[in-house]
Order: sequence, then structure tokens, then C-alpha cells
Amino acid sequence: MPQMNLGGTGQSVDASYDTINSAFFTLMNEKPVVKTLATKLTLKPGEGSAKNIIDWSRFTAARIDDGIEMTLGQALSDAQVSYKPTEIGVMCELADTLVDRVADRQLVGRVGTMMGDAYNLLEDTEGCDQMANWTTSIGAATRVMQIGHLTAIAAGLAVGNSLTTIEPAPDPKFLLLHPAALTVVVNRMMPLSDVPTGTNVYIGTTDARGTTFGQGTNTMTEQLLKRGPKALGTVSDIPIFTDANLGVDADNDSDQGGFSKAGLIYVNEKEPSMKSEYSIKRRSWTYVMVGRNIWGTHRPAAYGVRLITDAVIPTS
Repeated sequence: MPQMNLGGTGQSVDASYDTINSAFFTLMNEKPVVKTLATKLTLKPGEGSAKNIIDWSRFTAARIDDGIEMTLGQALSDAQVSYKPTEIGVMCELADTLVDRVADRQLVGRVGTMMGDAYNLLEDTEGCDQMANWTTSIGAATRVMQIGHLTAIAAGLAVGNSLTTIEPAPDPKFLLLHPAALTVVVNRMMPLSDVPTGTNVYIGTTDARGTTFGQGTNTMTEQLLKRGPKALGTVSDIPIFTDANLGVDADNDSDQGGFSKAGLIYVNEKEPSMKSEYSIKRRSWTYVMVGRNIWGTHRPAAYGVRLITDAVIPTS
């Protein structure tokens, strides 16, 4: 039989084969969510280094006896909260040889996109981190989320987390939850069960026990199965938003929360912009993206509630 010549690794013709990379992709990040839920303030040129918010004191009214001189004068006071933006930066240096030889001819433009993604990721993560700063906290480490947690947040915000000094958190209000934690709520509300409803509860740290719908299946149950957390939409008239950038610690516990838009502050001084510089000595291009902003909370005792629950993906 005639000799057949084959090409490729381990074959007689190998060295002359070029390795061609024909497709290039960047990794996905969670799309920014928190900035759309915050009160956005701009620190303009000439306004100094910080954005200041002033809270005026509360007055108290009283009944007055007929004919008696009014003596209950109210003291007026103010309290200042300052938010000082700091810089966020991303830098990447590309050697001339790399740019000239790399197969991805769109690399420079792709690097710009990747730097923008990194900037947005840090910005969104820092916004999520504010959920740990609300004064009132419910839930606990290792506890799975329940629908009662969400209605409790709504009740707390309705009175400013106080039954004596009422300060209702103004609308709009939001629930910001980790998708892995919210899944437990969805599965407990369906419910999934192979025995009569109420005797087999979904366990978020393992999986959904049972294979069929329990008694009382309705349209909402079907929507929860088809659409997951999106089917919930709102709880106690507060819309639900999920963000995978909410922090999860080593024990799979996550700081989440419910809050008024007036309570979450985002101050922007400078939008991110990318600049480039060529170094003749290093024979390379350096790309730098820098912006300036800061996150903070306002009236944290009244305008938000911290929620601590388990956020774990079932593995069994």
C-alpha cells in the first residue's frame, strides 16, 4: 500500500503547520446594577473635594392651653454628611512586538473594552458593599433566605426601622439580593414536593426535594418554575434586583439588603476616560483609564435594612 503522508502533531509534516487562532472572546462580567438604584450626585469643578448633604433637625408640635403664652420654641440645627470621591484606575502596557505579532488584530480595541469592564466591575462591587452599612440587620449567617425576610424589610422601611421615632424611607425603594440566595425563596414558594404540600420544605443548601408540583398548583407556581426570580418581580410593592457582585464570604454568607434610593449615594466627579502614551525607551504603548467617584449611605438607620443569608449553589 502506498505511503500516506499526514500532517500535524506527531506526524511527518509538523514544523510547517501554522497554529491559527480564528476566534477571540473576552470573559463576561456581571452587568452593573447598583448605580441605577442610587441617588446620583455630581461634584462639579470648583466645588471643592467633597459633596456635602445637609439634614435639618426635626420639629415637635404641642397643644397649647387657651390664653397661655406659647413658650415651646423649636431649636433649629443642621447635620452635614460629606462624600469625598477618590480615583479608580486601570492600566495596561503592550509591547510593540506583542501588538505586531499577535493574531488578534483587534487586540488594542479589545483591551479598551476589558479595561472598561474592570472599571465597571469594581464600581458595581463597591456599590454592593454598601449593603453591609445599614444600621438595622436581619437574617443570620448560614440561614437561607425566606419570603418573610423580604416582607420584614418592607415593614422596617415603612417606619424607618423605629416604632418610636417614625421616619418612613421615601420611595422609590429596592431589594438588592444575591441570585443564589433568592433561588431558595423561589423554590419554597412553588413548592416542589412529591408528598402533600407543607410536609417537605425546599432546602437551599442541597437541592429541591421532590419531582412534582405539590397540591394547589397555580399560575404563579408555573411562572416561578419558568422564569425563576424574575417571576417574583416585587414583594410588598418593592421591586427586586439581583446582583452577583454582592459579596459572599468563605462560609457562603452574603450581605444583601433593601433600601430607599435616597439612602444610597453615588457621587461622581470624573467619568472614566482612557488615554495612551508611547514610550520610545520601552518600545511600548501604555493605556490608562481613570475616573473619580465614591459610594456612601445616607440616613443608614432609617433608609435601609441589611439582610444576611446563605448564598450557595446546590452541589448534591
